[in-house]
Amino acid sequence: MNRSEFLRITSMGLTTRGLLGAWAVERFVSPLLGEEGTSNLRPYLHLLQPDSVWVSWWSNTDTETWVDWGTTAGSLSNTASGSALTMSAQDRYHAVRMTGLQPNQFYFYRVRSERETSATFRFRTPPQLGQKTGRFRVLLLGDNQILTNERRWARLMERAKIKLEDKFGVPIEEAVDMVLNPGDQVDVGTLDHWRNLHFGYSNLVSPNLSFMTTVGNHETYSDSGLARYKSLFKYDQVTYQGITSPDPKVYYAYQYANILFIHLSSEHTGSTQANWVQSIINAAAVDSSVDFIISVCHRPYQAEQFVGDISSWLRTTVMPILCQTPKHMLNIGAHHHLYARGQTRDWPCYHIISGATAWDQFWGQSTETDFDDVQKTIANWAWQLLDFDLANRRMDVECYAEANVKFPESTRWTTQAYNSRLIDQFSRQSGLAVPATPSITTAITGPVTLPLTLASSAFSSASAQVLNSVHFQIAKDAAFTQLRVDRIRDVENLYGDTGSPLWEPINRNAGVNVLEWTLATGSQPNGTYHARVRHRDANASWSAWSTSVAFTIQGSVAGDPKLTLAKKVYNNSPNENIAITFEYAPGNTRDWVAIYQKGQTPGGPNSTQWNYLNGSKSAPSTPILNGTLSFPASALTAGNREWFATLLVNDGYTEA
Repeated sequence: MNRSEFLRITSMGLTTRGLLGAWAVERFVSPLLGEEGTSNLRPYLHLLQPDSVWVSWWSNTDTETWVDWGTTAGSLSNTASGSALTMSAQDRYHAVRMTGLQPNQFYFYRVRSERETSATFRFRTPPQLGQKTGRFRVLLLGDNQILTNERRWARLMERAKIKLEDKFGVPIEEAVDMVLNPGDQVDVGTLDHWRNLHFGYSNLVSPNLSFMTTVGNHETYSDSGLARYKSLFKYDQVTYQGITSPDPKVYYAYQYANILFIHLSSEHTGSTQANWVQSIINAAAVDSSVDFIISVCHRPYQAEQFVGDISSWLRTTVMPILCQTPKHMLNIGAHHHLYARGQTRDWPCYHIISGATAWDQFWGQSTETDFDDVQKTIANWAWQLLDFDLANRRMDVECYAEANVKFPESTRWTTQAYNSRLIDQFSRQSGLAVPATPSITTAITGPVTLPLTLASSAFSSASAQVLNSVHFQIAKDAAFTQLRVDRIRDVENLYGDTGSPLWEPINRNAGVNVLEWTLATGSQPNGTYHARVRHRDANASWSAWSTSVAFTIQGSVAGDPKLTLAKKVYNNSPNENIAITFEYAPGNTRDWVAIYQKGQTPGGPNSTQWNYLNGSKSAPSTPILNGTLSFPASALTAGNREWFATLLVNDGYTEA
């Protein structure tokens, strides 16, 4: 069963009303968006531009489609007409394009058909293209996806609205410029889910803020050709520098002020889309009106839960294109239903997962790995604020958590609510100096015996930045092509949680001096090595590499630890033994060999078979470096199953 199959179940339930807050005039959610005969008709803004905007809403059977608008609430003297798309006998999708607008201007409007008229709402157009003054703010919320009585995504949006209005002291359309959804707006691409989940759950803020969506895998379920998606959104009407997307309603780019947004489709990968990205980047790199590039791709760059469930196309093909210019500051992903943040290994670029509130996801549920290009994975339901200082070319990101799936539904939004707890913040600013080049300060005057601790000089920066990461490399050659150690460690590494009752994230690097790297006894064989170090600051910028230091190890193992199997297919019979030869063991008396089933991780489930290197469950009195162990094949379950053998260090689970 793959991850999507595991997480998807039959959706159920309809919506319920939201909570009331400080701006109560806007803070409610209708039981069914646009149900005729009610006063709860709440439109949806989409593809807002400096001179136009699309306004849409739903009705059951109405056909007339009008928007009345003006610059004051009491004078809606302009009227625009549109059309109503019949999507079923009881579903009409009304859409009107308002044109003739001015940049950075507030407008009031109402929508109407033959049998209903909405309340009057207000929105603001974005700045003119290339503007480099003021702020531009984006509310980022990932996967909506599930339609239940809990209404998770609507609750998350409600909490975000309360927090942002309280934070800035103004209504939401003054505090924020747009809402960005990085995919999985629905669980399945049915009409019911589009109308009642995405549009229905969004209607708390959709009359005031424009939404921009991204194709996720769930949009394609029950709509493999995206016919419904393409009928609802108008992305074929935007381009950047006249560069047309080959599939403009699936992946596209547009500019607000001096920010370029590139929406990718992780579900339609290939060279055609990658070539389009290259043409966009070629233009943006030399475009003086663009200072920021933000990319959005539903499947993420990296993930520490459900390991491997990422976009390898984004990671290996597209991210190198995007990062050809340092203007590319942030890649936004979703797909995993939590929050995560990391930095690419070599480029000054952040990547995050904005997973919002879809199907339950938590620690211990899947295959998990602590990657060095992910700094924080926090299994909370959260949303993010992207705040751009246009003049200073600075992006600040804040992440606020609202709930935890491990808390009971009856309390997670009330007595155990996080109430917009700030769980992460980071920034990226163009033009700052990189950190000072460090040095390795460990004095090495002759051959060394392990353990050996290599120490870096202290972090230093002319940009008033602080240390975020340290990268040690140790190689067999001076050109650092034969790497033995290649490790990045961040000053803070959130991975896993404390479990019941609070499920708080764990900082694995608490108390760790990341400015030091220790080569443990037996970890490297005798020979000559070269070491170097570099520092990364909180602006995601690396220093230059230090001058390398050469040293010679003696008194260690003669070669790399190695296991050899006599053969790879065995009969499940009493007379068949599995012979495992080991060489250059680390040199501890309690080193051991274990057999695990394929897919298991040492330290998780118990091994199927194991012995110390003397062939018994009692450790030898002196280290054994070379030898052969024998395990009965009959002890392994029959049925064409796969297993692996591993050499483990000193009664622990570190694989030699």
